[in-house]
Amino acid sequence: MKTWALIAKLHGETPSLAFLPPPIFDRTLISDSTGLLNTFLKDIQNLQGDDSLHNWDLSTRPNVMRATFVLRPDEIHRLSQRTTTRCSPYSLACGLAWASLARARGKASAKKERFGFVTGCRPRLRPAVPNSYFGNCLGICCVELKREELVGSRGAAAGAEAIWEVIKGLEKGVFEGAEGWVRVVREYAARRALTVAGSPKLGVYVVDFGWGKPRKVELVSVERTGAISLAESREVEGGIELGIALPANEMEEFVACFVAEVAVGK
Repeated sequence: MKTWALIAKLHGETPSLAFLPPPIFDRTLISDSTGLLNTFLKDIQNLQGDDSLHNWDLSTRPNVMRATFVLRPDEIHRLSQRTTTRCSPYSLACGLAWASLARARGKASAKKERFGFVTGCRPRLRPAVPNSYFGNCLGICCVELKREELVGSRGAAAGAEAIWEVIKGLEKGVFEGAEGWVRVVREYAARRALTVAGSPKLGVYVVDFGWGKPRKVELVSVERTGAISLAESREVEGGIELGIALPANEMEEFVACFVAEVAVGK
C-alpha cells in the first residue's frame, strides 16, 4: 500500500524507488516442515457446505450500526494501571472491547468467552524472513476466559491479561497448534467469537496518494466478519481507533459498557 501510494504521489515518476530493495516472492522462505499446507487444504475441503462462518456475517441483518471509538493515551494508561501485569496497548484495547461485548450480549448460559486474533509470524521465524519478502505469514491466536471473569468488575483488565499471556506465549513458537487452526476458525465462528482486523502498527493514516492523509479509514469487512478493527488514531498521537459493527440493541449496550469501563479511575 505504501509503495503504491508513493508511486501515485510521484505521478508515475519512480526514481526514489531505486533505493528500495526489490520485493522477494520466494515462498520457500516460509518453512513448512510439518506439512501444514496439506492439513489446511484437507480441513478447508471438509468445511465445504458448513454454514458456521455465516454466524459472523451481519451484512444481511436489519438495524446494524457501525461506530468508531478513540482511546486516548491517558485512557490507555488508566486501563494499564488496572492490570496485574504489563500489557501492550493492543491487548488493553482488545480486552476492553471483549469485556464490553460480552456484557452487551448478555449470554448468561455461556461458561466461556472466546477471542481470536492473528499475529505476524515473519519477525518471529528462525531464520528470519527478510523485510522485503512480499506476502503475509499470519498465525491464529486463540484466547478463552471464564465468562464470570470477563463480565466481572475487572473484566477489561482480565481480558487484556488473558490476551497478553497468549501474545507472550508466541515466544515459544508461532506455529504451536497450527494443525488445528482451520477447525478453530469454524468453532469460533459458530460461537460468534470476537476477532480483530487491522493493527495500530500498520500506519494506515500515513498512506498518502498525493491528496493528503486520509480523513477516515474504516475496515468495512468487520460488518461481515464480526471483528473489531484497530488502527492508530489520526488526531491523537499515541491513540487507538477501534471500529465495530453490531445490531442496534447490542450496540447500545456495548457503548454503555465501553464508556463506563473507560471512565473507571478518571
